[in-house]
Amino acid sequence: MKQVLLILIIALSGSSLSGQVMSLTTNSDSAKYYYYQGWNEVMNNGNYSASEIAFRKMYSFDSSFVLGKALLGRISDQAAEQRALILSIEATMDSVSNDEQLVIELFLELIKRRVNEGTLEREQLYELALNNLGSISYNYGKEDYYFVEYIEWINAASGPKVALDSINKLANAEHHVMPFMIGYKVYLHSELGEFDHAQIYLNQLENQLRKKSVPKTAAVKASLLVKQNKLQQAQLYIDRALAIDPKNLDVLRLQSSLKTKKE
Repeated sequence: MKQVLLILIIALSGSSLSGQVMSLTTNSDSAKYYYYQGWNEVMNNGNYSASEIAFRKMYSFDSSFVLGKALLGRISDQAAEQRALILSIEATMDSVSNDEQLVIELFLELIKRRVNEGTLEREQLYELALNNLGSISYNYGKEDYYFVEYIEWINAASGPKVALDSINKLANAEHHVMPFMIGYKVYLHSELGEFDHAQIYLNQLENQLRKKSVPKTAAVKASLLVKQNKLQQAQLYIDRALAIDPKNLDVLRLQSSLKTKKE
């Protein structure tokens, strides 16, 4: 796995990432608008509830949009809906572009795992994610959301040090100022125990989002405080994030881990 990842990073860093955006297999401009809004809400604002609303609006404008169905399946917390979407996606994914199929293939497996129907072992899942998202990141340098998901999978497969090295090698100027990327650097540095570096990026995130009422900053700060074993302070920020977005999966997982630590 590490050898495969190294090859991918070398290949991606060998030339500048393309400035293109991946074409979407939908003719609805409204569906496209809410597709991007849903991505922005969940990644940059850290708001799962608002993202779900956007993705449902996207689906209402074009229920045949296969990649849109995959995104709705990922954000949904309704098992029956997810199973129905799995069947619909499997029946129609051959109708979309090869590049969209790369993304859908991964997302389909992730939805299946949410309803305990996953088909891949962990290492197989890592390889699928790294290969498919790596390809999208190389061919479409403007697809910021898929690039940052790629970085998340690098971390999952090889750890925070490799993920930070990959950001330094691969990220463009636009990636570095994304709230998601800034917050993820807080997380990666905290995983390495580099709390001073983490705090620098947290300050940057707070400054960038200071005029917005979004859960992102509180969620990132809570994560850092948990790593620093400041559990009472962390709980305050967990409560603050959930007050804005009660469906925030990252914060709900953090809250669960905090309860375990307290026990």
